[in-house]
Amino acid sequence: ASFVQAPPGLLPFADSSFDVVFSKDALLHVPDKDGLFAEIFRVLKPGGVFAASNWMISHDGEPSPDMKAYVAAEGLSFAMASPARYAKAMRGAGFADVTVRDR
Repeated sequence: ASFVQAPPGLLPFADSSFDVVFSKDALLHVPDKDGLFAEIFRVLKPGGVFAASNWMISHDGEPSPDMKAYVAAEGLSFAMASPARYAKAMRGAGFADVTVRDR
């Protein structure tokens, strides 16, 4: 296995490079959800699988004052979105059979 650290945006991989893309608690740091899922879809082989676990917010408005205070106090860069927003962005990128589960 090899690890590549890349900033959000265009991924440094050819089209259809991977059978599986997995992400754990990283997607919330990328503000451009549409571009993010378009890139993930691009690097997946036809029939490939994308699986992720991520912090989300129940709505697409501003976070609560408590959450804003937590993010500021911890120096975090959260760009959380709702499960519905994630599903919309994935479908818009070309993903089929999208399942989003709020745990």
